Amino acid sequence: MLRQSARLLLLLLVALPLAAATPGQKIDDFITSYHKLRQFNGAALVARDGEVLLRKGYGMANMEWQVP
Repeated sequence: MLRQSARLLLLLLVALPLAAATPGQKIDDFITSYHKLRQFNGAALVARDGEVLLRKGYGMANMEWQVP
């Protein structure tokens, strides 16, 4: 019984942050994955119903001069 309870607790501790992720965090994770694959470099602004969910830049503004 103790092992089963420990497993359930571990599962909850791992799954809770995933369930608690905000829409903005989920979008940021998605865009970050593309940035890491070198498929996206730029700025993102995502809003819903007048509320900004994400406002973030990814990569360099000038790659030649290494300007963030």
